[in-house]
Amino acid sequence: WTILRLFCLTLLAAATLFAGCGRSGSDNKIKVGSLQSLSGDTSTFGQSSEKGITLATEERNKAGGVLGKQIEIVEADDQSKAELVPQAVLKLIQQDHVVAILGEAASGRTLAAAPDAQRNKVPLLSPASTATHVTEQGDYIFRSWFTDDQQGKWMVEYAAQTLKARHA
Repeated sequence: WTILRLFCLTLLAAATLFAGCGRSGSDNKIKVGSLQSLSGDTSTFGQSSEKGITLATEERNKAGGVLGKQIEIVEADDQSKAELVPQAVLKLIQQDHVVAILGEAASGRTLAAAPDAQRNKVPLLSPASTATHVTEQGDYIFRSWFTDDQQGKWMVEYAAQTLKARHA
């Protein structure tokens, strides 16, 4: 929960930067998209992320919101299918007019979301995409977790230095 909460609070803080970009919708709300796998094979990740987003949003709104505006989360379920991601992203951007998008957790689905987010200049922040090339998709694509390369290096260092392991 702590990691999800930090992720969500980070994006909600980032929404402050983008709230003035003309996408916030109504005068008293800032719309933030939540692109998750709420159903399908990996729905446990999306459902956990959604709970963290809800908790962080409630906390931020109780504390006065962002720039004096309340945050409104707009959900889009990609059903754990990369081929449904572009449609979900475009719904959030074109129909719901979000200022930023939280998610997707999976690297493959984040990569499927990146082109439309980048093209429309809507920041996309993934909580768990670890593929090294995710953030190479553009300057509107972010992650709040370490890459596979970094994690592998640190695991080897920990095993060698702390556990004194010499064989794997």
